[in-house]
Order: sequence, then C-alpha cells, then structure tokens
Amino acid sequence: MTIEMRVPEVTLCDYCKNPESPLTKSNGQNLFQRNWKGKETTRANVHRECAEPWAAAHGGIVVPDQLVPPRPSWVV
Repeated sequence: MTIEMRVPEVTLCDYCKNPESPLTKSNGQNLFQRNWKGKETTRANVHRECAEPWAAAHGGIVVPDQLVPPRPSWVV
C-alpha cells in the first residue's frame, strides 16, 4: 500500500489554484529565496509544471539549488 502525503495537506498551487489537483509530494515544488546568510524564505508552493510560469509572473526565474554566492565586499 502506498500512502501519498500532500505537501502540506490539501494545499492549492499558488499559481493555478486548481482544487481538482491539490499539491502532493510527487507533483509539488517549493519555491524559495535565500538571503546572504543562506536562510531560505518560502515564496510559493506550486505544481512542478507551474514553477516557471509563477516565477515569470513574479519577476524571477527558477534556478537549480546552488550555493549562495559570496557576499560582495561593498555590501554593508
């Protein structure tokens, strides 16, 4: 028997908001931003296919998870 957990339970996609297709562990993706210290701030929970359109609609892009670049010396 396979139990599929919804992430989080019965959450709608922040992009399509389709009640017929709630987010699950297998179809969902968490979009976040990182600050200079590497702390993650969740921005949206979306279907994998909705990630790029959501990011584009909010002036951003989806990039693979990577290390935070070094903080420029001129930033206080």
